[in-house]
Amino acid sequence: MEKHNPAMVMLNDVTQQIHEGNYQVALAYGFNWDEIRALESLSHQEFHWLKTQSPNFMEFEVRINHQQTQMALQRLAAQKKTLDVQQRLLVAGAPRALMIQLFGWVPQHYCSQRKLLKLDAALPRGGRPTNPTLNEEEDILAAWDQRSALDLPERYFYFVTFKKSLSV
Repeated sequence: MEKHNPAMVMLNDVTQQIHEGNYQVALAYGFNWDEIRALESLSHQEFHWLKTQSPNFMEFEVRINHQQTQMALQRLAAQKKTLDVQQRLLVAGAPRALMIQLFGWVPQHYCSQRKLLKLDAALPRGGRPTNPTLNEEEDILAAWDQRSALDLPERYFYFVTFKKSLSV
């Protein structure tokens, strides 16, 4: 198996951009017009050979932007937390309309996430919860209003446990 290094990957990308008519990428990497025309005219076999030689004529200097790295890692942590909340909501039986309102999901994403979590057996299309009695509905609405300071997902989690306590 051929070992890929950054020079090979970059040459592959540059050549693809050239073939798509985006010469600015090649120019930005420092190729001149003669080199661009030569890359454009290579056969597949010639390109493969040149790609194996690219570490000899392409040099890289890598610098890490630590501030941006920390920001990306923080965004990743927030994304993981959001994904956890989304999965907890689905497992708790969150209806499609709630997931659309909270996270901007489309119906197909809702169904695919339920399928991913293997929640389709009980309610293949997400389903609807059973209608509560009038007394249950009043209790639920009162509990919902009492928790208005919570985020919507946390209010929903409370609601699910509250509703379960009503049915016991």
